[in-house]
Amino acid sequence: MKYILLLSLIATLSITCFSQNIKTIKLKQKAITEYTPKYFHITGVIDERSDTTTIGTMRAGMMNRVTPINLEGGAATALYTFIQNTAKQNTSTSAITLVISQLKISEKAVGMVEQADLTMTIGFSENGNKLIELTETAYVKTGIDASAYIGIMIRQSIEKAIADFDNWKADNNTNNVESTDLQQKTNIQVIMLTASEDADLIYFDKNVPLKISDFAGTPDDLSLAAALTFSGINMKYERSTNGHSTSYKITIAPYFDKTRSWCKKKIPGVLNHEQMHFNITAIKAYELSKAIQSYTFTNENFEKEINALFKKYDSENGKMQQQYDKETSHGQKADKQKEWNEKIIRLLSEYDSN
Repeated sequence: MKYILLLSLIATLSITCFSQNIKTIKLKQKAITEYTPKYFHITGVIDERSDTTTIGTMRAGMMNRVTPINLEGGAATALYTFIQNTAKQNTSTSAITLVISQLKISEKAVGMVEQADLTMTIGFSENGNKLIELTETAYVKTGIDASAYIGIMIRQSIEKAIADFDNWKADNNTNNVESTDLQQKTNIQVIMLTASEDADLIYFDKNVPLKISDFAGTPDDLSLAAALTFSGINMKYERSTNGHSTSYKITIAPYFDKTRSWCKKKIPGVLNHEQMHFNITAIKAYELSKAIQSYTFTNENFEKEINALFKKYDSENGKMQQQYDKETSHGQKADKQKEWNEKIIRLLSEYDSN
């Protein structure tokens, strides 16, 4: 009996230790966009997150376990090494320190596949003064091992942040000092994007309906569905400080992913049903925009407040999509489809001015 108890204890300890292992992601030392900053060079990276031991979780291994992940050497070391090895820098320009205030990876199920989401907030500091913070959001469809996809997503996001700051620095007086006065004036600008620079993404435009040819993904032969619309809401925000005034520029884009959307039955009824899925996403994006513009943000909690609003309307989008499919039986019930068509068009008409 004692022997059996001992074996059980050892097994329990082994499982506990295994579950706490952190999977390390090594960033490939190769530039994706090969962007060269014109107005600054990077002299260091600081990680100001409260928990620097991980950057989130992913599913890994044959058992598809939720596993904590981190970049090799930690986020600050990994990003600095990547930048030094891939970006051509002019040391005669302004010396800038990157400050990581948010770097989070999470996975969620989207239909039959897993999706990894990235939120990264990077501050750009000169002489100890934080000039601006940029937040990059991205997502990628993942397979059994998402680490390679996550690495690419992080490399793309840091390169995008560097390019965005370079553009900002060209247009702004960089001698501004970030005010610590929490009562300083806050300016909010919200922009709804309708044109995408990514050829695989279509941003919602009520005057440009989807076409059958937009469903360029490979159909799922195991699915009983006639078509699949992969859509969502992208949000990015930037912060800049000028004396006692802090400005936030927030861009929102309801998108349709052509490469992940597919259609088996290329008939008008199916296209109409899928268009309404995209319209629902747009409605929730417009509601998010309206909520942001009416919300009173605080500078010290801006990130938490803006992310809470995003999660609220992103969740509502998913629930409304499910309700739509359930009540229309995926477009099979003509009377219910007609009701939803009228409801969705009516809701969209409320945002004609956007």
